[in-house]
This record gives sequence, structure tokens and C-alpha cells, in this order.
Amino acid sequence: MKVVVLPHGMQRHYTVGFVNGLSDCGVSVDLVVSENMDSALLRSDIICTDLGQNTNADLSFLKKIIRLFSYHMRLISYVLKRRKNIIHVAGILRFEILMGIIEGVFFRFLCRNYVLTVHNILPHDSHTNWRKLLYKIIYNIPNLLVVHTDRMRQELIRHYSVAEEKIAFMQHGLNDVVPDHGMVREHCKEKLDLPLDKCLLLFFGNILPYKGLETLLEAFNCLGGEYCLVIAGKVSAEYGRKINRLIEANRNKSRIIIETGWIEDKDVATYFRAVDVLLMPYKHIDQSGILFLALRFGLPVICFDVGALKEYITKNVGVVVRGNQANHLVTAIEKFYREAEHYSREHIKKQAQRFQWRKVLSQLLEAYEK
Repeated sequence: MKVVVLPHGMQRHYTVGFVNGLSDCGVSVDLVVSENMDSALLRSDIICTDLGQNTNADLSFLKKIIRLFSYHMRLISYVLKRRKNIIHVAGILRFEILMGIIEGVFFRFLCRNYVLTVHNILPHDSHTNWRKLLYKIIYNIPNLLVVHTDRMRQELIRHYSVAEEKIAFMQHGLNDVVPDHGMVREHCKEKLDLPLDKCLLLFFGNILPYKGLETLLEAFNCLGGEYCLVIAGKVSAEYGRKINRLIEANRNKSRIIIETGWIEDKDVATYFRAVDVLLMPYKHIDQSGILFLALRFGLPVICFDVGALKEYITKNVGVVVRGNQANHLVTAIEKFYREAEHYSREHIKKQAQRFQWRKVLSQLLEAYEK
């Protein structure tokens, strides 16, 4: 079996874990690599092709259009030569009409099999009627859709008119790409200049409105002195100014540590080993790669009950918040603090082993065969 994987800008940790898992299962993989992907992380038998997807933001609008058109012409030519194989698009993040409809129709009718992974039913913060109509068209083009939760499968059937037999369920895999240096917790705290005597709450990843940081800051304003909030992730200039104003107005601002910028892979383990719990006060999401990073490191999670998150946050793995307001989050954080001894990192890591890529991909391989 041969599978051609097109990441289309999908999160690189997911892409690397996915194609390495396919390779470990004996699947022959051709991968279109992006400029930010380290090919050294890939299995040696994966065939990589760089189609020159330059992402330089300093070009003029006209040159960006020409660059986009040229890249997708090369992509279509690349796929056409491999049309007898399975073409698997790992996700659609932008240019939906081009990537989802125009290329989708091309892949569907000129290739043996066109597979699309659906990570979230709709883009974050874009739940409009127009988007729903657009994605209803997109989701009915492929031969097969891959989803990571049963809730998504049901929604595609009920609200997007996708036939049940065209949907394959596959669990999301663990993030095993980020390196783990094995440093003890105290050293990690010292490296990040974090207090040794506080309950450390982590908000991690790209900082976007749908992730609920504003609600978290409101909740932190009500917490006592035994807590410290660590915020680490990239944020836009405009939204960053809003967050900074909220932090400045917070009565506990002296115990808020924020690192706004790209967190290098080599530093991720330091954060996840140093803190006590990951906070995910998301307003909406179907599933999240950050969750599977936390599970890999055995880090407990506190989250709102959105999407399918509660399916993974079982007893002694974390706390699913009842409600979606700041006071509900305060109650959950205080509950976690009182019962912290019940959350064992080793237990969480053991529970997470069922999400190893080689294990979860068995479900997809069956769908490929069909």
C-alpha cells in the first residue's frame, strides 16, 4: 500500500507523528514537506518532496498570488503522477475554495482514492452559516473522511449530509515528536525562573480568542496566593495588547508569568515538566493536539466541557469543568489543588499509551483497504 500525504500547512508535530506511524505499520509513504519541517525527524524510508512552498510574508500581494498559483500547479502535477495511490490530505487550514473544492474535485475524480482528515468541523472563531455551507460542499467531495472523535462523525452525518460509510474514525495520536530531556522538575522550574512553592498553572500554545485566556485571567483574579499562572505561546500584536491590559488590571499580576513568542521544541519539555497542571478553558473545539502533548508528559489537565475533551480527561487524568464561566474554573482549579496527590504522572502516561500512533492507525488502515 502506498499513501501520498499532503500536509497543507497542518501542524507539523501531527504530520510527523502520522507519517512515521504509517511507516511503522509497513505503509509506503510519499510526503510533501514544508520549509518548517525537520526531515531528520522522519523515518528513513519516507520519500520527501519539497515543492518550494515559500512562506515569505514580505512579498507584494501580486507576487504572493503568483507564488500561490505556481505552488499549486506544481502540487497538482506531483499528485497526477501518483494518482493510482491513496492521496491523503492531512487537513485544510486556509484557502478553502482552492484547497477544499477545486483541488478536492481534481483529487476525487482523477485519483484512485482521495482521503481528507477533519480536525475541527469548522475553523476556529468562524462558525458562520457561510462557512457551514462551504464545508458541507468540501466534506462531500472526498472518497473518505477521517475524524478523531465519534462526536465529529455524528455531526458530519446529521448536519453535513455525509454518508456514514464515507467516514472513518481514528483516535488522535500522541505527540511523540517533541524531545524530552528528562530533566527533574526542580531544575525545570529553576531554568524557567518559576517559584518552587506555588501550584503552577500552565496555559500553552498559540494564544487565540477561542482558547479562553480572558476567562482564565478573570478566574485567576479570584484565586489565592498559592497559585502562579504561566502563559507561554505566540500571540498577535493586537490581541496581545488586550491580554496585557487584562494582566495589568489583575490583582494577582505579580504571580502571572508570560512568555509571548514561539516556544522552541527543545524548550517544550521544560514547561510541561515544571508545572502542575495544563489549563484548557476553550470556548469551542472538537479535539486538540495540546491535549495529547500533555498526556505524553503525564501532565494533568483542567478543561471546559467542549467537543470531545471529556472523553480523554478521565478520573485521575484531570478535571472537566462544569460550566463555562470564570467562577466554574475557579472551583475546578481549587478542587484540583485539594486533590493533587491523586494525579500521578506515571498513571497518566500509562493511560496515554493507547494513543500511540502505531495503535491508533490500525483503524485507518482498515478503512484504506476498503
